[in-house]
Amino acid sequence: MNALAVDDAVVVRPINVRRALALVFTLPLILAADFLIFDRPVGWGWMLWVSGLWGFLAVTRWQPAWRWRTKDVFLLVLMASSLAQCAWRPSLSNSLVLVCLTAYAAAHFELRNVGPWWERFLAGVRAVGAGPLRWVQSAGAVAGLADRVTRRAIEPDTVGNLRNFLIIFGPAFAIGVVFLVLLGSGNAVLGVAISTAVQRFFDALWAFDVPGPGRVVFWASLGTVVIGLLWPLGAGVVRQSILGRGMEAGTFPAPRLVDVAAWSTRMMLLSVNVVFFAANTIDVVHLWRESVLPAGLTLSEFVHKGTWNLVASVVVAALALCVIFHQNERVVRRRGIAVLALVWIGQNLLLLSNVGLRLKLYVDSFGMSILRVHLALFLFLVAVGFVLLAIRVVQRRKLKWLFGANLLATFLLFFGVQFWDTRAFVADLNTRQDQVEELGLDVPFLVELGPSGWEALKRVAEAEMGTAAHPYREAALTARQKLANAEKWREQRYGWRSLQGERLLRTRALPGF
Repeated sequence: MNALAVDDAVVVRPINVRRALALVFTLPLILAADFLIFDRPVGWGWMLWVSGLWGFLAVTRWQPAWRWRTKDVFLLVLMASSLAQCAWRPSLSNSLVLVCLTAYAAAHFELRNVGPWWERFLAGVRAVGAGPLRWVQSAGAVAGLADRVTRRAIEPDTVGNLRNFLIIFGPAFAIGVVFLVLLGSGNAVLGVAISTAVQRFFDALWAFDVPGPGRVVFWASLGTVVIGLLWPLGAGVVRQSILGRGMEAGTFPAPRLVDVAAWSTRMMLLSVNVVFFAANTIDVVHLWRESVLPAGLTLSEFVHKGTWNLVASVVVAALALCVIFHQNERVVRRRGIAVLALVWIGQNLLLLSNVGLRLKLYVDSFGMSILRVHLALFLFLVAVGFVLLAIRVVQRRKLKWLFGANLLATFLLFFGVQFWDTRAFVADLNTRQDQVEELGLDVPFLVELGPSGWEALKRVAEAEMGTAAHPYREAALTARQKLANAEKWREQRYGWRSLQGERLLRTRALPGF
């Protein structure tokens, strides 16, 4: 019995303390978020808040026997570089990387020896999803504590102590108030100080504004995410993962008629190969050979129409292949199935290249945009996914390997893109002299690109692309002055919490700022 008590003291008590820390740390993080990031553009405030969240995570995850390892240092390097990029030039990809690193760090420093890395990432995501449950558990713990305090308060010893407290401090308080009033009435300076303090108290009380529904929703949502991240985890979180249990190869039960299932799989792969071959042949004829388009169809319609449907077809094809090769090994190892699957993967890659060529033709006709850059990156990521799928088919890898590899590829893409100024790339491409002469120049679009488009706008304003009589020079000069005025208003409206390093430097270079 004593041994059991010792075990409980060692295991249960630290978990309770860490849960209490998670609950206590949630409130200052909510208040800090309200001050740093609520209703403000992303900037230094967001960077500081994420840094504070990671600091609280370190406190709640700290273990006395913890030792640094190479993967821990590597994770810290990823976190530090992403934070630095957030301070310099925040972006959507940077914010997504910070969110993913936070979810992973929530589980890594507690479960770093449990399961592969992607299962720890899913454990962190699951912890965020369990945020509402953590509020319920916290409310139950607080209610239990209040019940114990109440029971203690009505005990005879507690009543006697309270009576002694009132006897000691009650008369002192009463006589202090009496003399404070009397002296305040006789001493003008003291009287003014007392009346001023009372007046300020009631002014602050009446000036209190009830927060709007948007702010309340922000507090509740952020608090739920934070308490889910800070709440201590357990090794069972990974073992309870549905994905962890269901990603073994051949989890579908073996069919009663294996030959029939194998022939069904062959026919499905053969039919989709025929359909994809027809679509790819049409694209090869009309896109790659630059033949004459069918009557009544313009280049814009042929290039732009149906692009997203083709992308959707490729994504559905990848999911279908995952399901097909998740069948029982007795089916997928039959002759011809792997070959047909590899042929279909090759046709999907060809279809992706056709979509990429469509995108190039559209850019040549209408210019580059941020959406088209993102589409190109998405096509690249899907192509990597098909290569990984081919590796799984050839090497008979498990589905969880494919999931982890695609998850890693997606993270690496976003991590790399956060350091690439895609907006500057778009601005530079659209302001090339040959591009301007052929398609014209959309000066308001350069303004919409923000700081990344200012260098290109500067080149246009200074007429570096042509003569001094450049047709867009006056429009660029006017837009540059408007940008300077807009940045002044932005700094005055949002303050230092929305500052961005690159934006700050480029703003100071604007004339008239």
